[in-house]
Amino acid sequence: MKVKKLIDLLKKENPDMRVVVDGYESGFDEIHEIAYTHIGKRKRGKDKNWYDGEFADVWKDSANTEVALYFPRGGKK
Repeated sequence: MKVKKLIDLLKKENPDMRVVVDGYESGFDEIHEIAYTHIGKRKRGKDKNWYDGEFADVWKDSANTEVALYFPRGGKK
């Protein structure tokens, strides 16, 4: 999802609604910070294990990287 689409979706919601992410094993955590990360190309089909994320975690100097907003689970409280 791109930032523009996220903003469009969030504009439709109650601004006082809480935003959460999955907890480590169960439950939910609030978003406490926004960070940036570098991601590689999207993993698809037989190259992707069911338990892996959709994008590869890569070093910022790697070829074919993209900067993405990242909402760390947990974080500062």
